[in-house]
Amino acid sequence: DVCWGSLDFLLIDTPPGTSDEHMAVMEAVPNCSALLVTSPQAVAAADVLRQVSFCRKASANIIGIVETLSGFVCPNCADCSLIFNQGGGQRLADLAASASWAQYQ
Repeated sequence: DVCWGSLDFLLIDTPPGTSDEHMAVMEAVPNCSALLVTSPQAVAAADVLRQVSFCRKASANIIGIVETLSGFVCPNCADCSLIFNQGGGQRLADLAASASWAQYQ
């Protein structure tokens, strides 16, 4: 057992999906909110879309969606290559009616 004391935020990184870990956190932490992270690929976005549904059913507030791995910035010329495409995070934010989303390359 851990006694964290008074916290402003506690971030818990869980695997994708709606597994036992997610349900345990929702039961143990009252007024839990979620920050969802995806990559732009359709398969990843589909996993996070299931998480959106899970959060809605559990009455968890979705505070934002982050899209990562949307591009690679060359260390020599600073040009950005869209290796995995982009836009998956924005589409999820639209579906989730989440006003907050960010893109990280």
